Amino acid sequence: MNILVTGGLGAIGSWIVREVIAQGHTPIVFDSGPNRSLISDMSVEVVAWSVTSLTEVIDALRTHRIDRVIHAAALMPPECASFPARAVAVNVDGALTVFEAARLSDVDRVVTFSSKAVYGEIPAPYGFPDYEPLPESFRLAPNSVYSATKVMVEQLAAQVRRNSDLTILCLRLGTTYGPGKSRHGILSIHSQIIDAALAGAPLEITQGSDESTDLIFNGDVGRAAVLAATAKTPRHEVYNIGTGIGTRLGDFVAWVEAALPQAKIQVGAGLNYMLQEQPSYCVLDVGRAREDFGFGSCRVGPDGIAAYIDGVHRLGLQGGN
Repeated sequence: MNILVTGGLGAIGSWIVREVIAQGHTPIVFDSGPNRSLISDMSVEVVAWSVTSLTEVIDALRTHRIDRVIHAAALMPPECASFPARAVAVNVDGALTVFEAARLSDVDRVVTFSSKAVYGEIPAPYGFPDYEPLPESFRLAPNSVYSATKVMVEQLAAQVRRNSDLTILCLRLGTTYGPGKSRHGILSIHSQIIDAALAGAPLEITQGSDESTDLIFNGDVGRAAVLAATAKTPRHEVYNIGTGIGTRLGDFVAWVEAALPQAKIQVGAGLNYMLQEQPSYCVLDVGRAREDFGFGSCRVGPDGIAAYIDGVHRLGLQGGN
């Protein structure tokens, strides 16, 4: 099966490419960025493109005889907040372009990414202190430019599904971490912790050692995406993707220190390490993904940290990037 991966040079997209290969399929990477450091150990075809050009996307889909698309190209929350118009152009118009190109090119399925950010502020019992698993049926309450674009993409996907034969699956991700993510600022605290420890550099986080969230390694996100793209009979349109358990920041730091004794990490007590005005820390209910396409057995705790460190060393990255 030929699978096109948009944003395939990125922190998540690169792991999707690995999983496409691992599961016996052929990846075609579409990305406008020049940095190939996260796929430097793989021999894959990379096609430069514009996410909003319908003709370019259609040409690529037909030239490479694409069967499925995994659409990971997107503008991240800090950039969305600074450039709202660009956020809509890339995240919303770009997704709609991919959907329309796939429909016109007889592609069977598109997997696209959403986020737990669509749920907005997380109240009890789904937040502190209980962290009960949050289901996909929970209300949507976007409170940022980024989360608003993700809700729009989900709604556009629903409209396209109703008016065509194209299957579109939306994956709502938990908190992700992996090599290359430190460039995403405040959202990448877990990656920053590992990168600082690898470098033996001091890092101080003012508060939040007691906060828990559903933390998933990017390699497991990639596996979920390929499973969703190739599942025979998915029964739902939206899926939470996480580990289904909470990871406390203080425990995460302890695991990093055990793996990397040179670590110099200090984290203050309390909650809300990202200093959010409307905290969105939660644990996701991942039953749908487990039942519909067998997603499970994530690398949690020390196993995820070990996979991260192995990825950095394999790619020869400096500071994880």
